[in-house]
Amino acid sequence: MEFLADSLTTSLLYAVIAAVVSGVLFGFAGFGAGLIMSPLFAVIFSPTDAIAIVTLTSTTAVVLLWPQIKRRVQIREALPVALCGALTIPFGTYILLAIDAELMRRGIGGVVLFFALIMLTGWTYRGPRGSIAGGLTGLASGVVAGSAATSGPIYSLYLLSAPVEAAVTRANILFVSTIFPISTIVSMAAQGAIGSQTLVRFALILLPYALGIWVGARIFTRSSDQLYRRVALWFIFAVGLFVVVI
Repeated sequence: MEFLADSLTTSLLYAVIAAVVSGVLFGFAGFGAGLIMSPLFAVIFSPTDAIAIVTLTSTTAVVLLWPQIKRRVQIREALPVALCGALTIPFGTYILLAIDAELMRRGIGGVVLFFALIMLTGWTYRGPRGSIAGGLTGLASGVVAGSAATSGPIYSLYLLSAPVEAAVTRANILFVSTIFPISTIVSMAAQGAIGSQTLVRFALILLPYALGIWVGARIFTRSSDQLYRRVALWFIFAVGLFVVVI
């Protein structure tokens, strides 16, 4: 009960608002939740708590969306990314725990800014595809996932470039988003980075986040995504800039 009382603060209200917005974005586009939650939660709580909570909520998200994922996912395309990423996530977690919290918070904001700018330019990966390219993408994504929980743009940029329909691309991205959080949770728990108060905060944020995902998934089935994605990316950019400069 003491942990619950300590968690019910104004900061938690801000975290709930960020979780709802992140859930809508993730339910719609299949990416972007960590880009909003990670830097904001790093300010509201701490970088370690932020990554733990984002990772736990990401796991919940893919459970809610799994029926959509399994009907569309291309295992040959998504599996090399997911498995190779799982190998380097522990290294990313080590970086998170070893670096000064203030430096890590600004680092997370910088990563978000960098990827938001890339995605806003409309750049698309046009290189080779296959197990090697997917595996290298996964290795890089795993380091960022473990240290900043913002690896989505790395593997999303790769998977978005595949010549398939949007629903299949979204399923491939969400499949990778299934493996990464599970691996990150295992790595953080093994290194003692998930405490009782972290779990309480996650529990309090979970329902608003799930509601946001439901709304976002409904939007995906009813509308064109071009304008929405553009607005979402500008919002993500603004979040990253805010975290870097404050």
